Amino acid sequence: MAVRADLAAERAPEERLERTAFLPGRGVALSGDLADFAGRKPTPLRLTEILAMKTPEGLQSILQEELPVRLANRIAHFDMLPDLQDMKDILSVRADFAASFEEVLQAKSEDFRDVIRRFKKRNEDHALRLTRGMQAWSELQQAKGEPYEDTRAFIDTFLNRLFLSRIGLHITWPRRYLALSKCPDGIVEVQCDPCKICASAAKQVTELAAR
Repeated sequence: MAVRADLAAERAPEERLERTAFLPGRGVALSGDLADFAGRKPTPLRLTEILAMKTPEGLQSILQEELPVRLANRIAHFDMLPDLQDMKDILSVRADFAASFEEVLQAKSEDFRDVIRRFKKRNEDHALRLTRGMQAWSELQQAKGEPYEDTRAFIDTFLNRLFLSRIGLHITWPRRYLALSKCPDGIVEVQCDPCKICASAAKQVTELAAR
């Protein structure tokens, strides 16, 4: 069964990374820089390490090394999805990742801040597009006769990985980098109310899930 086989592949990320340059049975081949960076493993960084960086220059060097690797890995992750070519919303997110990948690779030091601003701008509605796209994908799989339980299990695993990576890839690192140029505390907001933010996030997710 197609979905079940893909779920098994999703549960073995290390094995998948070793064959990222070509995904058997998909007709999907990455080439050039994308294939190179997709085959690399991201370097783990703790939040405390990121917050300890007090200058944009220090964090910029990390972003220039890590963003291409993480973006290429996310693109390869998208390419594991069966029927990707029919999913307009998901393809649009993949295209944003590919555009950001090329810009980060080619960016000059003096242009890097603008590159990160464009990167953040592209990503503003990714969560909505991905959720909407996977809803359409689920309907397609069910129309093809795939069991609902297998489809939901695959979607949960597929999106969990994307959204977990989003914390660092889209929110923590770029926002910290841009914030450091304005304030020495960076993304640390001393007036932040975590309870209020969590309640607002829970409300938005509940409303989105009910659609």
